[in-house]
Amino acid sequence: MSLSHARGGSDDIGNLRALCPAHNLWFAERHFGRAFIRGKIDAARLASSTR
Repeated sequence: MSLSHARGGSDDIGNLRALCPAHNLWFAERHFGRAFIRGKIDAARLASSTR
């Protein structure tokens, strides 16, 4: 398995994958932790609601 781009891996097409939103969230929570990802989502929602 290659190193994800978010963890310093290559951004070559062979190292990228397209996922549906549900699986993208699942992989993000798996690699970065649920609390970290939920915090990022909450922060993004708060920022977009104040614009």
